[in-house]
Amino acid sequence: MFYFNCSGIIGCVLLSYCALPQVIKTWKTKSVGDLSFYFLLIWFLGDLLMGIYILPDIKWPLVINYFLNGFFSGYLLFAKWKYKGKNNE
Repeated sequence: MFYFNCSGIIGCVLLSYCALPQVIKTWKTKSVGDLSFYFLLIWFLGDLLMGIYILPDIKWPLVINYFLNGFFSGYLLFAKWKYKGKNNE
């Protein structure tokens, strides 16, 4: 049982931070041309809805995962809107 819990927590941590390199790159370059708006929108809505789904039976690794992914995807959606220009689609 211990190994299953550890693998779940490690998996949630890895999934929580997998968007971080893209967020950092977008923050530095202010370029979002290669990011699909619909991908970001679906990702954000999926995390939001899954976050609502897990609220009655709180499992903290999942809450942290969905909160961080929602924050990261929300930032990238905002950046997609804000950094529109000749270098961005």
